[in-house]
Amino acid sequence: NKLRLDHKWNFRHHLGPHDMAVTEFGSDQTRFETARKLGYHFTIGKQFGQPEQISAARIMMANCYFDEENCATGITHLEMVRREWSEHLQSYQENYLHNDHSHGASSFLNGAMMNGYLQKGRPRARPVVQVRFPT
Repeated sequence: NKLRLDHKWNFRHHLGPHDMAVTEFGSDQTRFETARKLGYHFTIGKQFGQPEQISAARIMMANCYFDEENCATGITHLEMVRREWSEHLQSYQENYLHNDHSHGASSFLNGAMMNGYLQKGRPRARPVVQVRFPT
């Protein structure tokens, strides 16, 4: 929160991936619960298909401005998203390659999916406070 206050950032939403509901072995708490204890209130999205995410990100990209210096790592992750090649089928697969860049890119892709629904007032994401986690 100090960083947010120092830079005068105002967050409208904290959007989390579908797997925030996963219970961590060491703490026996969900990632959502850990974030809540740190003062962050997330909306968790459902699991979206990769082609749908990529399409949403391409649309959102037209409205984005990136600081080249401060966002260099994130830009690299987005630039390095690649579809997986199948030697057996001699074609690219529907899903993108899971590598060092996929998690960074995935956060932007999920944000693009959820952003569109939040702006329309019909979020596909559900407020976490209404979700019951398995024990």
